[in-house]
Amino acid sequence: MTDVTPQGIMSLAQEYCANLLASTDSFQSLVDVSTVADALDSIYHEDLPDPADNGIYTRNELEEYRPYALIRSGEGPAFERIAVASASGGAQSFDQAGTFEIKLIRSVPPRLLDHKAAADQEWKNIVGLILDQMCANGGTNHTYLSPSRVTVQQAIWRNRLDEVDDIGEYQGAILEVEF
Repeated sequence: MTDVTPQGIMSLAQEYCANLLASTDSFQSLVDVSTVADALDSIYHEDLPDPADNGIYTRNELEEYRPYALIRSGEGPAFERIAVASASGGAQSFDQAGTFEIKLIRSVPPRLLDHKAAADQEWKNIVGLILDQMCANGGTNHTYLSPSRVTVQQAIWRNRLDEVDDIGEYQGAILEVEF
């Protein structure tokens, strides 16, 4: 994989969104780490790294990645610059706004495989804490995105039963982060 350093307002905003997510204790706990730097290793931009073989992920590859987060441009305006008039009549400035989608994915814990309601409740608890902590941490560090709204677009879902043999059993949630 070739790393490209984020530069400019669009890439940096997405990087700051990743930093914000990684700063939450709940995401760190989900990915079983204790630092922002380590949590960033479980956050991917746009997609997971390419699969090892034939363009198709194996069950083992996907289970090795989980839990993880994918950050992508959102459905709303992905990014925009908005002119703001100067109160003193001087030159206008520009604010920026946009939307990111964060897809959170985890393997269903083995202890909860036969307890769907309990697994869903635990996942809702985790997703809710991540949302709360993202709102609390937003803008507290110059490298954390300051969201204007965080919405749970799809709170709880599981993959289809016909996929379990091929890719394992997992749960997901989708957050939309506006800034």
